[in-house]
Amino acid sequence: MVEHYNLDYEINDISAGGLIDEADAQFRYSKQGVPRIQHSHFPYYFMFKNKKVLLLIRDLRDSIVSRYEKHCKREKDPVDFSVFLREGFLNERSGSFKRPLEQKVNFLNSWCKSKDKPDRLLVKKYKELKEKQRKAMKEVLNFLEIPDFNFSLVEKAVDFGSFENMKKLEGKEASEGRVVNKGKTNRYQDHFSPEDKKFFEEYVDKNLVCDFGYNYQQWS
Repeated sequence: MVEHYNLDYEINDISAGGLIDEADAQFRYSKQGVPRIQHSHFPYYFMFKNKKVLLLIRDLRDSIVSRYEKHCKREKDPVDFSVFLREGFLNERSGSFKRPLEQKVNFLNSWCKSKDKPDRLLVKKYKELKEKQRKAMKEVLNFLEIPDFNFSLVEKAVDFGSFENMKKLEGKEASEGRVVNKGKTNRYQDHFSPEDKKFFEEYVDKNLVCDFGYNYQQWS
């Protein structure tokens, strides 16, 4: 996007260069006609209404494992995975109690409201982005209606965003708690005990409204 629209790699001030000059232009760099892509971890709510949304999701079990690994790196006294899965943990820095499984299920359920609106919501799975990067990138660009895009830039972006390159760039950010995950799928196999699997299946069956195509009764 930066090269396609000839933007600076770093924009320190959102009003720099007159990119946004009107309140009603908050989702578009108005003077240059540049689409403004905003990143968020929010569940669905009114801000997303009538906006195009790219929803990136992954297997809920892998997502829980990824969150647990971050918990182990960030907390001085991390809890056991089975406790983490069932009860959550006390965040030492914020002092608040976190229940990752409940939070992630609520997040997915919130987006069920929009999953049947293909003109407004494009769902992409982590595994698909990992295994079919170029195809997925082109679908995303078409969905966002980016005009006259030079697809040679797709190749460049895919190479830059590769897991190997992200690990190289991790550097200082890793020391601040921002870590690149292991870049693998189905990692939950190494963490879930038979009892954990039973608990997870029952919780998901009772609480998850939308599975977005994942089969959470299958473990192989």
